Amino acid sequence: MKGIVLSTASLLLVTTVCFAGPYNYKGEVNYKSEVPIEPVSGCCTDKPLLPGFYIGGGVGYDVYKFRQNTVDSFDGISTSFNPPINAKGWNGTLFLGYGVNLQWFYLGAEISGNDTNVDGNYTLEETSALLSASYGVKVKTRYSYGAGLLPGVRVNDNTLFYGRIGYLRTSFRATESANASIFGVSTTTTQWGNGFDYGLGIETSVAQNISIRGEYTYTSYSTIRLNTVTSVTPGNNEVVLSLIYHWA
Repeated sequence: MKGIVLSTASLLLVTTVCFAGPYNYKGEVNYKSEVPIEPVSGCCTDKPLLPGFYIGGGVGYDVYKFRQNTVDSFDGISTSFNPPINAKGWNGTLFLGYGVNLQWFYLGAEISGNDTNVDGNYTLEETSALLSASYGVKVKTRYSYGAGLLPGVRVNDNTLFYGRIGYLRTSFRATESANASIFGVSTTTTQWGNGFDYGLGIETSVAQNISIRGEYTYTSYSTIRLNTVTSVTPGNNEVVLSLIYHWA
């Protein structure tokens, strides 16, 4: 009888150990006799924004406003007017940068190139019994290059809010024309404009080494003199959506 009891107790002990498995409630022996399912490698893992070098490209939309100023004097008569010239259109941009994470703070630096084909014009016409005349200015934005600093705040490992402070140099081409019943004249000039841009953006990781960015910037330019009597002062509102690759 004693031998049967000992044999039964031994069998129960062995059975309990075998069914309990090698894990507890802390991951060592599972009290429900179940082996925990480990997550598949690479599934549902974080894809953080990586510090270091990155390269990107984007598509944006420009909304320019040129403030024209013309002061002319002929036969002792002085004429002055400053109509606004509005221009809208698409642009493409490429950029190369480097970013560092300082705990929750982020700091990046970029160089960029931009190509656009935005143009706007202003025309003034006057018609009388003796004279029919028109005056117009057409301004075209061509391409830009610049550099900027991007200080930001890391919301988490995947998302970043940042600001932009930068310098931009842009090529403008302007045509000024005047036509009357008995004569017509037109001049075209190409000038570089210097501007400072500032704005806000958000960037988030969407895959390993890949992120997307949305950004708004405003660029304020210095006055560009087209000739002795006419100058323009450009300003630009721009939104850009970019795709970025980060080197690991």
